[in-house]
Amino acid sequence: MKQVSLTLLFLFLVMVGGLHAESKEAMRFNREGAELVKQGKLEEAVEAFRQAVAEDSSDPVPRLNLAYSYDQLGMMEEAIASYKEAIQLDPRNLLAYNNLGVLYDKLGRYEEAIAAFQSALEIDPLDSNTLKNMENAKASKGVMDDRESQFAELQSEVEAKPDDPMALYKLGRLYAFYDRKEEALQWISKALEKGYQDLDYMMIDPALEELREDERFKKLVQR
Repeated sequence: MKQVSLTLLFLFLVMVGGLHAESKEAMRFNREGAELVKQGKLEEAVEAFRQAVAEDSSDPVPRLNLAYSYDQLGMMEEAIASYKEAIQLDPRNLLAYNNLGVLYDKLGRYEEAIAAFQSALEIDPLDSNTLKNMENAKASKGVMDDRESQFAELQSEVEAKPDDPMALYKLGRLYAFYDRKEEALQWISKALEKGYQDLDYMMIDPALEELREDERFKKLVQR
């Protein structure tokens, strides 16, 4: 599945910053931050954009640049907060909504991502980047919903038949398939305790391919 794409803001924002900013100091700090980003000095860029925000709290541009910098540093929640602040100042900013949606998508918060992309499309229904991001977010949500449905079905089966080794094994292998090793080992261990005996299949089960490399799994099957 294709990744949603973040709309790059810096060159555009630096050029148009003067259209919003009333403070020359805010403009100076904003330009300084943009140059620092180009040099890969993200922590210093964050400080410059914070100074720009402090100099002119009414200008959304430094907040957008600050959000972008936070994202590049992996500070997702701070980036989300900055995008929301920018949107409060400029409710018609398509880029802010799009990039906010991208961050939600990265975090697996697909409903919030879809809502942000929808807000962007209300501003420009034909924006190709946002349309693509919306499509990908909806596809990711569908995958997540399907996965949750699979877990819910097998968990219900285990609740109905808590001593059934096959039910326990099926839940364990599902966790393994989605690379959730701790839960997989827990449920497979329970299956073995309840009498699951098909060790030959466990050694070829494709869902356990990664899990078989785990030393804890090897100890389980050697009991």
